[in-house]
Amino acid sequence: MIAQGDKTPSECEVLIGFDSAWTDNKQKPGAITAYVSRDPESPIFYPPTLATFDVALKLVNEWTSEAAYTLLAIDQPTIVPNDSGCRPVDRVAGSLVSSLGGGVQPARRGGTGALMFGEGAPIWRFLGAVGAIENPFVARDAGIGRFVIEVFPALALSAIVPEIWRRHRAAKYNPAASNFALADWQMVASAVGKFARGLGATDLAAWVETQVVLPKPVKADQDRLDAAICLLIALAWRRGPREQMLVIGDERTGYMATITLPQTRALLVKAATERDIAVDRPWMMKNGSALARLLLPPLPVAHADYRHPGRPDTVIKRSRERATGPALVDLEILRTLLIARARKAAPIAYGEVAEVFAQRWTRGFGSSLTRALNQLAIQNRTTGEPLLMCLVINKETRLPGKGYYDEIGRGNADLAMQRKLFAEEIERCRKWHWN
Repeated sequence: MIAQGDKTPSECEVLIGFDSAWTDNKQKPGAITAYVSRDPESPIFYPPTLATFDVALKLVNEWTSEAAYTLLAIDQPTIVPNDSGCRPVDRVAGSLVSSLGGGVQPARRGGTGALMFGEGAPIWRFLGAVGAIENPFVARDAGIGRFVIEVFPALALSAIVPEIWRRHRAAKYNPAASNFALADWQMVASAVGKFARGLGATDLAAWVETQVVLPKPVKADQDRLDAAICLLIALAWRRGPREQMLVIGDERTGYMATITLPQTRALLVKAATERDIAVDRPWMMKNGSALARLLLPPLPVAHADYRHPGRPDTVIKRSRERATGPALVDLEILRTLLIARARKAAPIAYGEVAEVFAQRWTRGFGSSLTRALNQLAIQNRTTGEPLLMCLVINKETRLPGKGYYDEIGRGNADLAMQRKLFAEEIERCRKWHWN
């Protein structure tokens, strides 16, 4: 049974660990595992299973169909704004991992990183379809909602497996590597099982303990074990002592949520401070998706310039007077904004639209936005385009409002169908050749 501590669980709480493998190579899938707590006294453990992004999405939707709260811990960078080099958080993580003889694969959108983080990378499609809020601080205490956090098993292992820090040498537990050591595999699996039992996750612990005695582990076994470690981090994030948990980085340049020892925490904090990188700093977006903002960083509202998609040399400049004037939504500016979001499959919350227009969210602005979205829908239907209105979503549900579903004739769709319809339209928006 999962230890609940002082926290009151949601009616149905789902914790998921996903080692994604970073690409969509069906010959080299990742792995996924979960705890589904419909009854806190008897949660259901789903042992790690190999999974591509598509399989993982199917399982996430199945496991969370009745969930009030979901936390998905994924072993893959989820915020990657840089085209080259590496993210600041990768450097901080590398300060610890490299000191132990390990390595950190840099995340970048260009060059060799294009397959994993470029425009068509499967991670963006997956995250868009999951529709989760990305904010580790809100995820820790929320009672309802879908949340995702980025984790890195190699970083957390130095805390989960204290022997790694004591001997100051990373575990060589990848069976596909030439330096694989069976003793290290056994050490990691044994310590992960012990850590799981400490959190009350007895089913997870029992499964991990079966891995200790594998005579000849293969790469697929490591993928499953890493998924279990991701789930363990999700458990610790939700249930464990706060002083063990750490967020390095931020919502704009990238981050990692991890488990620490006092010694590893001190090293990571020192490395981050020296590089002026945030540590445990709550995000400005208390309920929003960092992914949505990172894919299209917010424009400075007082001086925002918008280029008309059909006339690249035309710049529509909004004056300070317009920015602070009545809460009216300019249809052309809204279309330009949403097309830019559509190309990157990056939804935007209602309140964030107000920010772009330099407005507070009010009933008047909401009415103006609704009228503009309805006018856009008429344009879209006339030209056969996807409905841009689907990109404007509720910050809590991460789904469009009822008006969108009414527009497509599915106003009575249940939550699972709403998510499916939303994901399909977002994908249409991303693939459409906007002009």
